[in-house]
Amino acid sequence: MARLNCPDWYGWPQRDAGSLRRRLPGRASIPKLGLIAFAGTGGDLAYATASHSGALSIVSAIASLYPVATIALGRLLRSQRATRVQLVGITLALTGAVLLGTASH
Repeated sequence: MARLNCPDWYGWPQRDAGSLRRRLPGRASIPKLGLIAFAGTGGDLAYATASHSGALSIVSAIASLYPVATIALGRLLRSQRATRVQLVGITLALTGAVLLGTASH
C-alpha cells in the first residue's frame, strides 16, 4: 500500500492509504454530510444577515441554541435519546428564546 506523504516533523503517525480509507465516511453518508454542511452554511448566512439588520443581543442569544440542533440531529440520524437534563435544558433554552422574541416586539 502507498504511504501518505506526511512529514515526520508534524509528529503524526505514518499511516497507509488503506487505513485512511477505512476512517473516511462511506458513500452512503455523503448526502447526510452534505445536508449538514448546507444547514451549517445557511445558519452562518442567516446569522450574518440578522446581525447586520437586527438587534445583535437577540441574534447572538438565539444563535447560542446550537446545541439543541446537535441533539436533534443525534436523534434523527443516530436514534440517540436526550437525557432528562438535556430535555430540561432544551425546554428552558427554547422558553428563553420565545421570551426574547416576544420582548423584542
